[in-house]
Amino acid sequence: MRDSGSSLNITIELVVPFPTSMRLDRLLASELAVSRTRLQALQDQGVLRIASDRTDVLRRRVGTGMIVTLDLSAEADRALFWRLRAIGAAP
Repeated sequence: MRDSGSSLNITIELVVPFPTSMRLDRLLASELAVSRTRLQALQDQGVLRIASDRTDVLRRRVGTGMIVTLDLSAEADRALFWRLRAIGAAP
């Protein structure tokens, strides 16, 4: 997690040692405690970026090497909301 005053980026690199059928949107929704609808909205706004050429990457299976970036510089509640979720301490 990088925090430089007014900007905050959270980068997640996935390591998946075993084959799984879990979709990326389900994994992120579960771990970040946000809805899949909110994840899609964040991706549409450019806040959530996934290193992929596919437009439906959120609905694809997770795999090793996937890189997910949250650009939270414009999120008003980033300090309270996202940091707690990033470390697994969601309220």
